[in-house]
Amino acid sequence: MKNFNLFFLFLFFGVLISCSKINFGADAKPPKIKKITEAMYIQGNREELNRENILKAHISLIEFYNPMGSLTESQKFGIDGKLTKKSIFQFDGNNNFIKGFDFWDNNAQDEYWINREHKKNRIENHYFNSKDHLIAIELISYDSKGNKIKQFKKTPNGDTLIWNQISYNSKNQISKLKRLKGNKIETRNYQYDKSGLKYEFNVEENGKVIIKTENELDEHQNIIYIKTTNYNIGETHETRIQYIYDNHGNWITKKSSTNGKLKMIWEREIEYFQ
Repeated sequence: MKNFNLFFLFLFFGVLISCSKINFGADAKPPKIKKITEAMYIQGNREELNRENILKAHISLIEFYNPMGSLTESQKFGIDGKLTKKSIFQFDGNNNFIKGFDFWDNNAQDEYWINREHKKNRIENHYFNSKDHLIAIELISYDSKGNKIKQFKKTPNGDTLIWNQISYNSKNQISKLKRLKGNKIETRNYQYDKSGLKYEFNVEENGKVIIKTENELDEHQNIIYIKTTNYNIGETHETRIQYIYDNHGNWITKKSSTNGKLKMIWEREIEYFQ
């Protein structure tokens, strides 16, 4: 059971990140997104709920955007319905990020960060705690196509908090991701089919493949199939994801089934600028 729970957490965060694509330009004259309210329900053996009940009782995320498409506020909620984190993002007249704030349910974790440098190929953010003490410096680098290729975040004492390096192939798809995980360097090597709708990546630690993941995307670039093999524990799990989209190509319902059993349901309400 412990191994399955570890897999489930790995899968949940992978799906959450990979399937969060928002379509801001599918229509000839698409409306801009103003607000997204997202609810998440862990189905399992629990009572089956409809869309309305899930949105009413299981809100997990609320996001607000400005007319230029940038996220200005994010509110995250725990399974008990209580606000756990609120983030606010400020931009200048050219929609360049200038300052951000994170407020947690534990006030000791509150922090804010200021953009000290914003160039085409480089961003530098300085992070401060609630007492205005510098706690971290972050450097992000981009290539000529606007792809993030490096992200380093360190404390003033030089301790590494984030270390990421990303490479891309000739089709501008991620080909390799290297990141610091604990005290180890994790490497992900990506391979794609000709359509770009199927890809796989191997997770390596110290040159050894520990996890292999095969993914398939739909026409909206959202993941519809995941097959994950964990060589450390000798288990393979298959997950299929179904979506319902609105008229602008953004999903409003997402259902995830692992090994043939419905596990999670997400519902979203999307408000657009008129």
